[in-house]
Amino acid sequence: MRDRSNVASGICRRWDIVMVGRLGLVSATAAAAFSGLTATTSAVASADDADIALVMGGTGPCCVTSLTPPALPGPPYTTEVDQLFIAPHFPGYTTEGLPTPEQFAPFTGLTSEPLSTSVAQGLTDLQSAVAEQLGQGNHVVVFGYS
Repeated sequence: MRDRSNVASGICRRWDIVMVGRLGLVSATAAAAFSGLTATTSAVASADDADIALVMGGTGPCCVTSLTPPALPGPPYTTEVDQLFIAPHFPGYTTEGLPTPEQFAPFTGLTSEPLSTSVAQGLTDLQSAVAEQLGQGNHVVVFGYS
């Protein structure tokens, strides 16, 4: 098991979840449980294992910039998420933006997907990203904003 002695005391140890208001961090263990993935982890991390933090944005322009492709959270959003939420609880994790639809027609435009379609596609995107990281032997934290 990874040393979590540096993790804040309000965290549910069983699932390694950090909740801050409507913001949330979920470790790979919880992500696997919530998304129906099957994950096997060794008690000792190998030297080749990576620590990855997948960051999903929220609906609207809060999390993307003209420098990033549509729906891909990038700096400064991912930098702030890392500094404020990931690094204090999961130091050493590499933050990566995870593109998801984040649409809610008609509020995000008349040609946007309805919420149910957007959520279903976002869940598929998240499951694929977590499964890919776990398949490579990496440790995963997922951050989402709503």
